[in-house]
Formats: sequence, C-alpha cells, structure tokens
Amino acid sequence: MKRLTVFDGEFWLHKDFPPVREDTVDEFVDCVKDMASRLASIENILGDEYDLDRLKELVEADRNHLMKEQKTQTNADKIRSMTDEELYDFLCSFASRYTDISSPCAFRAKLFYVMGWLKQPAKE
Repeated sequence: MKRLTVFDGEFWLHKDFPPVREDTVDEFVDCVKDMASRLASIENILGDEYDLDRLKELVEADRNHLMKEQKTQTNADKIRSMTDEELYDFLCSFASRYTDISSPCAFRAKLFYVMGWLKQPAKE
C-alpha cells in the first residue's frame, strides 16, 4: 500500500488534495473520504486501542531483522544452519575433496561416530 499523505512543512495533507476552491469541493471531499477509509483499515488491523510509539518500535525491529536476513550468507552461516545429516554429508564431501585420505571408507566410518556425537546433548 502506498503512502497517502505528504507533509507540506506545516500540515500533513492527502497527497492528491486539490487547492480548496468552490469548484474543487467534490475532489476535496473524496480525498477526505479516502484518508478516513485508509485510517479505518489501519485501525481495523490495530484494534480499538494502540500505542503508536510501540508500533513504530515493532516496525523498526522488523526492518532491522529483514536487513540482517538479507546479508550475504557466509560458509560458516550455512554450516551453522545445517541439520545433523546435512553436516555429516558436508564433512564427508569436504574430507574427500580437501584431504589426502588413503581409505575413504575408514574415514566415513569415523564420521559415522561423529554423527552420533552430533546428536548428543551438548555439555556446558
């Protein structure tokens, strides 16, 4: 939904308010109805009693959260978000690509034990 109001330096106005003259009364009334309708829609969402300062805090927190989510995910972020099974597969793949293992089967067997360890409750 696009913003309906503008600040003229002194007052908040409907962005499409016509100059107030006798021949623009109908347009003026339509703008007032438009603003009242928008306000009613907002108040229907917020309820009968609302705190605008709290609402502003929530909107800012939501925007900050979205900005954090939009940052580029690092490899470490990706690893932190993996399930146990995904981490196990990653470690197997990583080891086979980046280490000199004489027996990949033996290494996979060791990783099987690592998988069991990953599923255990963490010790403080």
